[in-house]
Amino acid sequence: MQDNEARLKDLEDAKIALINENFLFNYELVMQLQEFLVPREKELIRIWCEKLFNHDENLNQINLRKHYMTYIFLMLQKGGISEPFTRLPPSELPILSQIVPREIYLEVVAGNEHLELQ
Repeated sequence: MQDNEARLKDLEDAKIALINENFLFNYELVMQLQEFLVPREKELIRIWCEKLFNHDENLNQINLRKHYMTYIFLMLQKGGISEPFTRLPPSELPILSQIVPREIYLEVVAGNEHLELQ
């Protein structure tokens, strides 16, 4: 029984590592793209990224921050920022599906579904 628990823990750790790798990859891209923003927008993205880096206390937060970073990347790829990133991040991050249009949320999640933990 302990052997199975150890294997499950190893599998979960590996999946978390993949999610974090995805997050960091998108973060690097965001850092490059944010250079094209005006100073106020650049500062907001920096603050959001800092918030997301500290949002890693549990699996739900790790997944949520990955979704946010993916959304920021997709948004910057299109050349600018939009809600909710036009203002400072809230103390508690809502689920991304609650604040962005459904079709955009599905694009963010579908593009990363192979990294989702069951």
